[in-house]
Amino acid sequence: MKTKNEKRKTKPAGFTLIELLVVITIIAILGAVVAPRLLKNPEKARVAAATADVRSIQLQADSYQLDKGKPITSLQDLVAAGYLEEMPADPWGSDYVVEQRDGDVRIKCPALESKKQNSISKADIDLSK
Repeated sequence: MKTKNEKRKTKPAGFTLIELLVVITIIAILGAVVAPRLLKNPEKARVAAATADVRSIQLQADSYQLDKGKPITSLQDLVAAGYLEEMPADPWGSDYVVEQRDGDVRIKCPALESKKQNSISKADIDLSK
């Protein structure tokens, strides 16, 4: 059986200050490497969401035209007819646009087209080097 003196000589459980500082430093380094990559992804998510929204609204506009026999004049037509629950806004806070050409309706997202145009022009610049 151990005496009280032997129990006191054992090392107490827990972490030392040096061990904690090493772990915190490693976490800080990982955060510095990972954070810039994570901050770029919200823009990609907005582009993906806007693309999906345009496709979905386009399908609703096509369904409306098939059901009613006439194209929509605005997105409000889809809301009023129950094809959409509310007026949609793109991820950047702007409205989607309805374009009509020869009886054909196309849903556009000006902010999305601007983003795509900027990425294309940047790619053109990079290719010319």
